[in-house]
Amino acid sequence: ATCRTTMFLQEDMVPAFLKEVRDSTVCYFIPLVVENLLMEMASSSLRRQASEFEMSGVQRLLSVFSDAQLQLATDLTVRKAEHFSQLLLFGQSYDVKGKSFSDFLLQDDQPRFLHFMQQALEASSKTESPPASTLHVTLRGASCEVRAELFHSFIPGACGISGHLIGVCEGGTRQPLADQDVLPELPDLH
Repeated sequence: ATCRTTMFLQEDMVPAFLKEVRDSTVCYFIPLVVENLLMEMASSSLRRQASEFEMSGVQRLLSVFSDAQLQLATDLTVRKAEHFSQLLLFGQSYDVKGKSFSDFLLQDDQPRFLHFMQQALEASSKTESPPASTLHVTLRGASCEVRAELFHSFIPGACGISGHLIGVCEGGTRQPLADQDVLPELPDLH
């Protein structure tokens, strides 16, 4: 009878022992998982704040020495523009948002601009913080050509590049547009 009682107690103890091991394991690993999750969230938040701070600094710098500033999406459409319409003599009511930036370049400069952006993108894949770069172009305004220097910097995002910052510095005299270079969809100013 003693043997049976000992075996009976041992059989009852196995599930209790396994339950204890399971509970101990859960109690040990859950805090680790939560801690890692919180650390990742904090790290992500700090990276986002650092990239926002970096972008803010670049924007302040561009606003000091450039005549116009643009934020472009990764597809090179204009997200935000400051003083760009005025620089090209469109007036404040002309909205450039959503338009492709290359549409504001003379036809000869469009492939050069796309190549310039491709080179910048390739450079960014080789380094975490690619250097700013410049390109001389001619912009098409409402009735004139504007020679300009473009200053480019990436807008960092949580998962890589989320866009581009472009500073535009006017460089030289304005020339009347040739007829073939007139932009489509000019606003009616009357």
